[in-house]
Amino acid sequence: MIRYSSTRTLLIALIFYVQVAVYVANEDCIPKQIHISLGESYTRAAERFQANMETRQIQLRIIYHTKQSCSSNRMLLTLGAEKLGEFPATSIQHFVQINATEKLSYESYVNVHELTNLKEGVQYEYSFSYTSPETDSSNVLISSRRLEKSETFTFTLPVRNATSEQSYLFFADFDDTEYSLQARTALLNYLESRGSSITALLPGGDLAYNLETENGRRGDRFMEKMQPIFARWPTMPVPGNHERLGDYANYNSRFKLPLFNQTHNNVFSFDVGPIHFLGLNTDRILISPQYRDEFLRFVEQDLEFADMEENRRQRPWIVVYNHRPFYTASRSSDVPASYPILKQVEDLLYKYNVDLGLFGHVHYYERSYPIYQNQTYSFEGNSHNMKNAKAPIYVIDGILGSNFTIERMDNVFNLSHVASSDNTTGFGELKVLNNQSLLYIHRTHQGKVIDQFVLSKSILRTFDQKFKSPDVFKVLVFLMIGGFLISYLYLAIRNSLMKRGEKTNVSPENIVPSIRLDDSKL
Repeated sequence: MIRYSSTRTLLIALIFYVQVAVYVANEDCIPKQIHISLGESYTRAAERFQANMETRQIQLRIIYHTKQSCSSNRMLLTLGAEKLGEFPATSIQHFVQINATEKLSYESYVNVHELTNLKEGVQYEYSFSYTSPETDSSNVLISSRRLEKSETFTFTLPVRNATSEQSYLFFADFDDTEYSLQARTALLNYLESRGSSITALLPGGDLAYNLETENGRRGDRFMEKMQPIFARWPTMPVPGNHERLGDYANYNSRFKLPLFNQTHNNVFSFDVGPIHFLGLNTDRILISPQYRDEFLRFVEQDLEFADMEENRRQRPWIVVYNHRPFYTASRSSDVPASYPILKQVEDLLYKYNVDLGLFGHVHYYERSYPIYQNQTYSFEGNSHNMKNAKAPIYVIDGILGSNFTIERMDNVFNLSHVASSDNTTGFGELKVLNNQSLLYIHRTHQGKVIDQFVLSKSILRTFDQKFKSPDVFKVLVFLMIGGFLISYLYLAIRNSLMKRGEKTNVSPENIVPSIRLDDSKL
């Protein structure tokens, strides 16, 4: 009896092990955490980094995770009724992160598809095929390779030189708890109602609180819950202070922004329509000052190029977004302590005429007047319609939804730089009205508009006093050339008269009486 019982126990354990193994195997190659982002063809920075032509042509990245290396997986791409093909992943990266405290490791296989030769402004459909073991009703293995097909998603590639309206959603500071369920639902409902009129998403950091928590399972859950959103609209996030662990390793395993191999997602830029976007991770230089010079060099080169006259004619707006703001009226914020280090970044934003900055970190909504070095600057119009602002305007929209404390309004200073503030959970939308006007709206999850303002400018007008306006330059150049020609004409006539000597008694002073030159300086 004892022998029979042991055999029976062993058999039951074996069956259970096989069932579990088959179940796990079924999960191994299922694409999860699917999301898309714009590639290097949308950034001029690829040229500065001397990226090869193959990289420069990447228009879109589609990324997903699997539990094993699944080289037989394929992406199915269609345009209307036309099947464009079945494509293997461009690369499969094995990511492992060791949690020394819990003595655990997080492991995932990151599948990256890099797409080129796509048409802008049209809707594509894509899905994935993958193989898994086939079992009968009793979970007995029948075949080791049964073809499965994932859910179908759509995307529309932004038109780089669009002249029509575009919209971008900005949001920050949201977690994986039920508290943020309302936020995800509100975002998805709004995006569904707007469709392809939403060009891209600009998450402002502090995602999931934190991606690596629970040995990475929280990050997996968060990305799976956000998949209906991130898989359809190009998602271009910046990291926050809650993504720092392991030098942003878990965050970087999930997101691949333009030139990520060179900049590790700490700084990137892209162009769509009349806007040049610059995404920053200034926390990188707060915790690792040794990277400050390299970081600032990229920022300056990028902004200097974007602010050149010929580039401003095509893209008159520069929008920067970052997790940590330069200013806030919050009493409880740690922003003032970081300002001395971030001042160098602010100097560059002012020097190269950045128009708008978007931030998270502080859990409420705040909008500034034009500001630089703690001083507000002038503009034309009123607080809801600001034209030709002479310094950047900054928006904090860090209140999408988390179980972290929302800023109490009685804990906010009444500071002169603040044009509007509110602590109702919601998100922001940046809308391009035309080349000369942008609209920013902060709305609640229920759709109520809390604040909105229009930024407008005279094309190519700059907000500093450095004679950078092309009209002023033309006047100065004209005057200089005119002065040179008059001086040259005077000298030519004078030399001619001197050669004639006593043949004439006409003096040069009578010819050009208004010009006086110091001969000693010729």
